[in-house]
Amino acid sequence: MRKIFDDYRINRLLAFLWFFILNFSMLSPSLKQPSLFYWQDKAEHIIAFSVLSLFICRSFHPVEGKKLRIVSSFCISGSYGIISELIQGIIPGRQMSFLDFFADILGVLLGIIIFLHIFNNARN
Repeated sequence: MRKIFDDYRINRLLAFLWFFILNFSMLSPSLKQPSLFYWQDKAEHIIAFSVLSLFICRSFHPVEGKKLRIVSSFCISGSYGIISELIQGIIPGRQMSFLDFFADILGVLLGIIIFLHIFNNARN
């Protein structure tokens, strides 16, 4: 089962699926949901973007270098974070937030750190 998730093509598919799930949830009009703790919204952004970043890092062919994976993941995920926040500013019921963008970038970095941990452990 692990070999399935180690396949870069499966991770590429998961990255695309996760991207579309994020598009639906972040770009649709806001729905009221119960808040369990004060920074729940920021935690959701961090988790969502760490998953996206991890899938993007793992979606490259294994012969691609680690540096290319990290830079590409940061650029793609970070750009998506900026664009989604800008678009949220024009969607009724949503608002643009610098703190959400900051949480997105933290999530991207967390995903890269998780990837590096997995990558280094797989090599040892």
